[in-house]
Amino acid sequence: RRSDKIKELLKKYKSVYLISVGGISAYLSTKVKDIKIIAYSDLGAEAVYEIVVEDLPLFVAYDIYGGDIFESALLVE
Repeated sequence: RRSDKIKELLKKYKSVYLISVGGISAYLSTKVKDIKIIAYSDLGAEAVYEIVVEDLPLFVAYDIYGGDIFESALLVE
């Protein structure tokens, strides 16, 4: 889970935070169609990448309206 500050910034900048089911990395890697470094190539694995994917199964954990999938799950009985 992310802090309230992160959730505020996601809402402010109209961004989403995506998550996936754990343990399916090999499957998810088959959905990557292209990848390239777009900034800070000298940082290696920490560089900024542009990744093109197709049919990548993800969940929106935090949306642009402040919605929180984890909080919603706690409300379900």
